[in-house]
Amino acid sequence: MIKSLKAEGSNILINQGEIAGQRIPHFFINIIPRYNDDNINLDFPREKAEEKDLEKIASSIISEKSKEEDKKEKEKKKEFRDKTKKEIRKIHKSTPSRFAEFV
Repeated sequence: MIKSLKAEGSNILINQGEIAGQRIPHFFINIIPRYNDDNINLDFPREKAEEKDLEKIASSIISEKSKEEDKKEKEKKKEFRDKTKKEIRKIHKSTPSRFAEFV
């Protein structure tokens, strides 16, 4: 794209959520060809974050990730239990007296 448009550079931009400029509710990537005098300004004001604020953000991300992993693990265990019960029921149909207590 850079060569074909004779651009001097590019920006790659992903807008996630309406507040970030996402207008269509699906994932897309904007590749913006850049030229020396294009008058596009993507510079944002920057401030140095406090270490305690960064630690709080990191802790929040780790906590949320842990919750997601716990949920997935519980779902896997439930799926395994359900599958196992289903298999036991199949066996139970052929030999009801041996496996009655598991169903």
